[in-house]
Amino acid sequence: MPGLAATPADVENPQRLSDLLNQYLTLTESVTLVGDANYTMVSTDNVVKNNVNFTASRTWTLPLAKSVNKGHRIVVVVPNLSSTIQLTIARQGTDTIYSSVQNSTITSFTSTPGDVGTVIELVRADESTWAIIARRGSLENASSVTSVGDTNYTILPTDKFIAQSAAFTAPRTWTLPLASADNLGQVIYIWHWGSSGTNTLTLAAQGSDTFWIKGLGNLTTVTFATDSNLQLINTGTGWVVLGQTTLFHILANPTFCNLSINNQDSIHNAEVDFAAGGATKWQVGKDGGNNFFVFDNAQSANALSMVANGGVATFNRGVLSNQATQGIGYSTGAGGAVTQATSKSTAVTLNKICGVITMNNAALAAGASVAFVVNNSTVAATDVPVGLISGGAVSVSNYRVNIKMGAAGVFTVELINISAGSLSEAVTINFAIIKAVNS
Repeated sequence: MPGLAATPADVENPQRLSDLLNQYLTLTESVTLVGDANYTMVSTDNVVKNNVNFTASRTWTLPLAKSVNKGHRIVVVVPNLSSTIQLTIARQGTDTIYSSVQNSTITSFTSTPGDVGTVIELVRADESTWAIIARRGSLENASSVTSVGDTNYTILPTDKFIAQSAAFTAPRTWTLPLASADNLGQVIYIWHWGSSGTNTLTLAAQGSDTFWIKGLGNLTTVTFATDSNLQLINTGTGWVVLGQTTLFHILANPTFCNLSINNQDSIHNAEVDFAAGGATKWQVGKDGGNNFFVFDNAQSANALSMVANGGVATFNRGVLSNQATQGIGYSTGAGGAVTQATSKSTAVTLNKICGVITMNNAALAAGASVAFVVNNSTVAATDVPVGLISGGAVSVSNYRVNIKMGAAGVFTVELINISAGSLSEAVTINFAIIKAVNS
């Protein structure tokens, strides 16, 4: 992919600069093309651009703020306006649009008569507000693209669009300007393409600045292993990445371990790809139903899936543990305890997947047995309850315990006195439910 470069002549040629800017935006993100028409944007829109000259003034309406995640950003690009043909950006429903220039919330705004084009960047601030974070009314005054070749580079406060123009022959570092040296709310676009092997791009903060990436937190450096298109906004003390389609490498060798964050519409799905040897091996994320998954590319199937809000994780592979002191089992919070009242045959209720039952201390004759029902809503008809005597007896060898499955929600415990005499002890029985199916 060739680099984008602006020449001095471009600055004096508004249409050329307009084309250059539009080409850059087209390359960095998916673009929604709108014709000579009014348009209501949807939550999946990132860059909205007209591909047919307007014949009349048009209105483009923003999506409801609550339909997208906080931080979702939309860029509107219209390169062909005039004194009589303008573009109005309007809210939807009861949303508002915050303008830092006007220092107020508004319901819509219209391009300035005489503008040859406009680029407007908005970000979803809260559930009912969009904020204008950058607005370039006349494209002939817009910033040119800074073309950076096979070299390290310190980004200047005057740089707004930084594009790689040559393949790297070694690892390179691009350093962000000090946030304090740039304008609060200023946006920087970075386009990096086609690194190979270890010839990566590292983005570095300057001084005590950091930059924040969703899911990774505040960073001072991050390394991109391949095509990386991102937008950063100046917070005054650092930078926030508003959107990216990026491959980050972790560990020492990006050839063997790549982490790819695919930031699609975060309402509908998001995904992290783990690659090794140049091929994606695992994918982790959430699907359109907000269900969490771990996908095994080698098997073309989910290795793990978790239903949203249901708390049930499904493993499509075997689960093993090599921990000598831990193993596989239930953790604190899964269990419970109940004490039997009245007699050794009195039913008990304990709606836990595991726990301890303390039996009544009524007498049990030598050689006699007694059974009682355990009501437990966690038990399915196909499950396997297991148990053993854990205490409450002078000698647990004086008893034998049997657990019998009943219907769903019920199992039965039978205690047998195998000693030579009558016993009056509050025997304790530990139990656990093994989840099972018959198909």
